[in-house]
Amino acid sequence: MPLPLRSHACVGLQAWSPYLAKDIELPEKVQRRATKCVTGMKCMMYEQRLQLLNNTTLERKRQMGDLIKVYKILTGKIDSL
Repeated sequence: MPLPLRSHACVGLQAWSPYLAKDIELPEKVQRRATKCVTGMKCMMYEQRLQLLNNTTLERKRQMGDLIKVYKILTGKIDSL
């Protein structure tokens, strides 16, 4: 079974969790622009493009990653640092 493809934008999400608005918005702007490059999606709203591409915002991915990490720590699946 092939591994799921991950965008370059999400590869470092777990290592880097920004809290300044400018640091959150810049990668999101890159993803917004990249989704516009997909044929036929230029005129769609960002949320529609994400839904059609079966994707979520980078902020949402960071939140999910944080929740998964906390779950693994609380259930003893990984050691906390």
